[in-house]
Amino acid sequence: MSKAFDSIKRGLLQAAEHAGGHAPQPENQRFASVWDALADTPEQAARMKAHSALRMALEAELVAYPVAIEPGNDTTAWGAVVPDLPGCFSAGDTLEEAMIQAEEAVTAWIEVALDDGQDIPTPSHIEALRAAHPEFEGWLWALVKIDPAMLDNAVERVNISLPRRVLRRLDARIATRRSASVRLLFD
Repeated sequence: MSKAFDSIKRGLLQAAEHAGGHAPQPENQRFASVWDALADTPEQAARMKAHSALRMALEAELVAYPVAIEPGNDTTAWGAVVPDLPGCFSAGDTLEEAMIQAEEAVTAWIEVALDDGQDIPTPSHIEALRAAHPEFEGWLWALVKIDPAMLDNAVERVNISLPRRVLRRLDARIATRRSASVRLLFD
């Protein structure tokens, strides 16, 4: 198993223990050969496995990212930082607005990471983050839940009508690519 998959699996087990529940069974392990067959590289197969494990946790509603919130006042905004997602932060004029913005920032961060083929870090426990980040002393902590649908990469067939010029451009683009996955998508 890859380091990324093992890391997410450990995170899921910790999240389940923290929530007082049972960890989801890693049913996706039995499909490893399918992932390996679909993937172009072992790294891509590992990412597919890790994303599936995270999606399973999201579907079980076990995943929520901790957010450190810097209190605001009349002259400064409330700041929100998501320590588990490097560079993910937001702000708002009120606590409620800061939390809404934090949820949007987490969603955007994950979407961009998935589009770039990056692994999605599992959430840490708030207490572990407090100990690891003394710079957040005096800040409030909250959790932002993630919508499981955002990780759904299921292929859905749609019937559409496009102008011929657009179809020709698509056909030309596909013809220049030699990736089997792209050709399969349009067959």
